[in-house]
Amino acid sequence: DVFKKLQIWKLIVSVFGFSSTPELVFGIYLLYYFRVFERQIGSNKYSVFFLFSVAVSLLLEVLALWLLKDPSLNILTSGPYGLIFSSFVPFYFDIPVSTRFRVFRLSFSDKTFVYLAGLQVIL
Repeated sequence: DVFKKLQIWKLIVSVFGFSSTPELVFGIYLLYYFRVFERQIGSNKYSVFFLFSVAVSLLLEVLALWLLKDPSLNILTSGPYGLIFSSFVPFYFDIPVSTRFRVFRLSFSDKTFVYLAGLQVIL
């Protein structure tokens, strides 16, 4: 519909909704947790990061749909996945590990739960 009927509004709306309840729960948890970046770099820089992440993810999604040209792949991914998964890069590099603990000889940190939530969203 985006290419044939030029319904550009579907691109914008697809960023704001999740497709299932578990994705909604874990996605909102991750977006809430990543609010720390706005505090670190300021609202202006974070809004530029937000807009850049969403724009690049939408551009890559439309480019993939256009290059594949498969009629069965006419559905856009709904959800702010571009922002969520691009936030993992500064999370990995800028947020230090504050707590380490062991469970059954396996070493974990406080960052492990955020990575597990991201794994749940991507699966």
